[in-house]
Amino acid sequence: MSIFLLSSFLFGCGPASREASPEPAPVTHTYTYSDASILNPERGFFTPYELPSPAGFSSVRITGNTLAHLNIYLNDYRESDLPKELLDGLQTNFDDIREAGIKVIIRFAYNKGPYPDSEPDASKSQILKHIEQLTPLLQTNADVIAWVEAGFIGAWGEWHTSTNGLDNIQDKQEILNAILAAIPDRYVQVRYPANIIEMYPNPEDAAKARVAHHNDCFLSSETDVGTYERDGTITIERDQAYLAELTRFTPMSGETCAPIPSSL
Repeated sequence: MSIFLLSSFLFGCGPASREASPEPAPVTHTYTYSDASILNPERGFFTPYELPSPAGFSSVRITGNTLAHLNIYLNDYRESDLPKELLDGLQTNFDDIREAGIKVIIRFAYNKGPYPDSEPDASKSQILKHIEQLTPLLQTNADVIAWVEAGFIGAWGEWHTSTNGLDNIQDKQEILNAILAAIPDRYVQVRYPANIIEMYPNPEDAAKARVAHHNDCFLSSETDVGTYERDGTITIERDQAYLAELTRFTPMSGETCAPIPSSL
């Protein structure tokens, strides 16, 4: 079972504008001392949920978290449009999330693996249609969405093991662009640094495009189970140097897996 990690290892503001702007007027705040634990919005561990379901979210803050992770599975709609009742049910979930005073990380997927013989994902045309259908939901609820994981493609929506042949940079770029357009004021995280680097060789361009990274096997092996050196030639050092620049301006999150011996 995955152990869910810190949902934000490094998270900064967007790249500073190069245009000069007037200095804001100074503001003075007087704070009252407190030794109580203070919840930090959009930081820390997250609480995982699987949707669609009538799950409630009021317990998240009680446990000391301000983030939930939503794995939204569309297994039943690999070859059809999303029905209205599904979209209405997800809106009810978002209403509950808002009332609970938390934010969420979202990933859509068509299966729960396994690896390497995964259940099917959907065709590119069906994925793009689903993103189009989900756009109003995402935009209506952007206020409680911390960021979105690219999802949709392959096993667990992790961008590998696609049964529809989507393991190529052209299809990945097209699907990523559709997600970015669907929620124009949030970051979208991609599983593999090699994919981000191929699409955006300059990390500043990725940050400007609102593309970030999530690591789903943090510290599980020497390459974080294929997170790094995904193409077999790019070194971990190159990937990590890129991420060190990218995460100056973008959120990074993820989870871990069972430890894998370095000899494997």
